[in-house]
Amino acid sequence: MREVDEIEEEDDQAIVEDDSEEEEVDASSDEDTTATDDEEADDLRTTVANFSTKAFKTAKVKVSIKTTLDEKNFILISEFPTSKIAWDYLNTYKAGAEYLDDYQNNKIFIINQENLKKLIETSKFDEYKGFFIDNY
Repeated sequence: MREVDEIEEEDDQAIVEDDSEEEEVDASSDEDTTATDDEEADDLRTTVANFSTKAFKTAKVKVSIKTTLDEKNFILISEFPTSKIAWDYLNTYKAGAEYLDDYQNNKIFIINQENLKKLIETSKFDEYKGFFIDNY
């Protein structure tokens, strides 16, 4: 599999990784834990959707829960018409404590379709974080 090595300027999206969930993921988790994880992901999705509606009126975005092949939930905010609008969203998110509370500190990245597909297949959020920091 090719490593994440480039970011294209089209079809930019943002992803929010649920940091609290990362600490609770357990390979031997039972159904009750999965239900809790799903509830947390849904709460994060709802919070981000409300933030997007109230604090980011530049573009209408779709907020959804996605899952990697390793069953790690994350939030996908899509699709931004331009990279500049994606960056504006990211900066607004980082300053959005009024709407996001504790979720403001979760990891948020801009990603294109090709790299998103790789991330879903590999669940390598930390590698993508390094790539994102190095290239932006």
